[in-house]
Amino acid sequence: MAIDDRIDAAQAVVKAEVRDSVFVPPFLQKVVALLPSPFGKFVSTALSTFAADRLGQIEYLLEVFAGEIKRLRIDLDALTEDQRRQFDLNQPGLLRDAAQRASTSRTRLRVRWLGHILAHGIVPTEPGADPDSIEELLRVAMELTPNDVLVLREIYMRQQELIAPLRASDASLASLPVSFMTNQMHNFKVPGIGDIELQSIFQKLMNSGMISRVPDSRDFGDHRFLMLYKGYDFVKFATGESVDSPDQTTDSEFSAARTGESPCQGCRRH
Repeated sequence: MAIDDRIDAAQAVVKAEVRDSVFVPPFLQKVVALLPSPFGKFVSTALSTFAADRLGQIEYLLEVFAGEIKRLRIDLDALTEDQRRQFDLNQPGLLRDAAQRASTSRTRLRVRWLGHILAHGIVPTEPGADPDSIEELLRVAMELTPNDVLVLREIYMRQQELIAPLRASDASLASLPVSFMTNQMHNFKVPGIGDIELQSIFQKLMNSGMISRVPDSRDFGDHRFLMLYKGYDFVKFATGESVDSPDQTTDSEFSAARTGESPCQGCRRH
């Protein structure tokens, strides 16, 4: 069976399990039975959706994960013996980590970031895709807001042309001239984000190791920052900027998340 067919078949199984798995665990049934009605009925109804909510988010994670595997043209049947060994060693733990994070996420957009990042860890042949780095990017995905990533993506778009070849060879960013950061960050603006919020986001991205301030930059007002490899990898992996036909996170998706932290479709938690 072709890899695409097997992925589609696996997704069908997941969807069937989601439909059939709404239940209240036995020990919680006993707790609910002790509660006075109608409060007990209310709690029972709320708890009965918990498993389905978690599975709904995990279902979307797996959907994105499978789609990214197809988009990146990863052929699991073509893995070498060493790659298969590394896959068996690292991927289950990363998938479990991503699923746990997805089950607590309130936004569809963040779960999408997790699925994209996870797929890049299957065959870690590019810089930043090793298991430890993927694990860190999964963690960071839960901390960044849509506005944070919009700012990070704007820096990426301005600086990727010169940073990309250095990242491909894992060379030091120290070779970039200060004039590069100054020119690329000139008149830096992100629609819908004011200067005060922008300064706060710059500080957060610096604290997260995503960007660095240019050494002779005295304040945040001049917006002279350099995207570090961690930030570069996050945008490249999480938002779908990594291949010629990218599955990019669209501006409309960012907008929807910014205006209300939109929940996962099919997930009841809000």
